Amino acid sequence: MTITKTSPLRRLVDILSDAVTRIDEKYASANLEFPSLDKPFDEDDPACLMLSDSRVVPLSSVIVAAADQLIASARHPMQAVLDIAQSHTISACLNLACETCVTEILREAGPEGLPVKDIAAKNKIHPGKLARALRLLATHHVFVEVSPDVFANNSLSSMLDTGKSTEVLFTQPKAEKFKGVGRSHCAYVELTTGDSMRASALISDTLLDPAVSHSEEPSEAPYLRFSKAKSYFDYLYAPGNEYLKNKFQAAMGTFGTSENSTVVPGGFPWETLPKGTKVVDVGGGVGSACRDIMNKNPLLRFTVQDLPSVTEEAIAYWNHHEPKAITDGQVTIQAHDFFIPQPVKDADVFLLRYLLHDWSNAKAIEILERLREVAVIGKTKVIVVDGLIQYACAVDRKTIRGAEGIVFVGSDEKSGVPAGLLPNLGKAGARNYCLDLTMMAKLNGQERTLGDHIRVMDASGWKIRKIYSPEGRRISHVVAEAV
Repeated sequence: MTITKTSPLRRLVDILSDAVTRIDEKYASANLEFPSLDKPFDEDDPACLMLSDSRVVPLSSVIVAAADQLIASARHPMQAVLDIAQSHTISACLNLACETCVTEILREAGPEGLPVKDIAAKNKIHPGKLARALRLLATHHVFVEVSPDVFANNSLSSMLDTGKSTEVLFTQPKAEKFKGVGRSHCAYVELTTGDSMRASALISDTLLDPAVSHSEEPSEAPYLRFSKAKSYFDYLYAPGNEYLKNKFQAAMGTFGTSENSTVVPGGFPWETLPKGTKVVDVGGGVGSACRDIMNKNPLLRFTVQDLPSVTEEAIAYWNHHEPKAITDGQVTIQAHDFFIPQPVKDADVFLLRYLLHDWSNAKAIEILERLREVAVIGKTKVIVVDGLIQYACAVDRKTIRGAEGIVFVGSDEKSGVPAGLLPNLGKAGARNYCLDLTMMAKLNGQERTLGDHIRVMDASGWKIRKIYSPEGRRISHVVAEAV
């Protein structure tokens, strides 16, 4: 039988095939083999490092988008919907694997793996129940079942490794698990599959409750439905929650890994700022973002602002890493609540990095208004480093009120999404959307679309001039000026 018309499935396969061919060519030109899913990921291996290369990331995003759309198209709709509906069980098993140190146990066992009864002997979990959880994960390519009831690490499961020995993990106090581990993908996954999943389970209850469904108050976010805390952060830092607090801090230190740097190709050009430019990092934590900028732009000056409970940690951080910056006055640590009047009256740049997404639009406007009160027209800029939520449909920016005059720089300007795929690359860009719902569930906050960013800025006395969208990263740099 001759097929005369290209089916939607065939078009998706062709998109996949083209992207795979182009990735293969890039690996071949570098004389490298594409990394195997069956082996632990090695961040020092050039083949693994190349997965983050700006030439490979867009192609890998197309593959993910096309493959996911192909699966959704090929299956019976009910099967596809049930898969999504049951995905919480995968999250639950990931959380179990993290909390019980399965990856570390298997790392010490070696590539041959370990029978589940021996894994269970170390982490004290019922072997039969643990095997069922690991088998579900292996079915989704996290861990490998090398023979019946024998499991080993692979590329995905190796991301859950704290790097600590099991002897330390099983003898230290639980609250110390993520102390001294540096970047911890495990902390981020454990936080997402535990704390965040519990919050997400309360979204429907909250939105169906007429007493709080329209509230934008942090105290009425789904996560706090059964707590008397004023906000998620108040709960996080409450006595008795040290394990959760330490996990959160380790997770934020790893947040997106490739997103941690504020100085990235295609992002805001910090190097164009003149000598002596004063940058104020609002809600800047210990100031790691300013340190990142300073190391590449040593002629700038910085003020790191956060609550008094954080400033002590910030001083210790700078005294350890860059003590001269403090003593020379290049970096100032300042206790400040960004909801009260801004004490720095001569800032050139206010940096808000992963800050506004913690808050609703109403609260974000309050924060920006405090900055606008001290801003100088023609001088002061605000740089918001956050996600930029793409619409799930094709959009002409000219139809978005307030978008006229904004200059778009980077991947958002020339996404090159193949025809037939969702304009936002579907599954490949889904993390931003999941994070958006996490912000809602925990904080009544949100990630923002272009329209959302424009409305918040316009309402607080700012005008967006440029948006930088670095290739291969989920964040954008939204640059606004006082008007």
